[in-house]
Amino acid sequence: MRPHLVCLGAPQRNRSLLPADLPSPTGAVVMSSWMPDIAMRRFVAATLPDASSFVALLQRAHEQQPPAAP
Repeated sequence: MRPHLVCLGAPQRNRSLLPADLPSPTGAVVMSSWMPDIAMRRFVAATLPDASSFVALLQRAHEQQPPAAP
């Protein structure tokens, strides 16, 4: 999905999320090849903000992916 996210203007990075990083996130999701859009609402003891616009962006990128056989 990386190329599709780049085309949609979504910045990307891979790194570990630590409790000290909170409350800086503007939202978070859990991604897999089958479910690209599971919004996280809590991390450790912190409540995360709504990520509905981020989820919608991921759904658009996922729809552009060619189907893959299981």
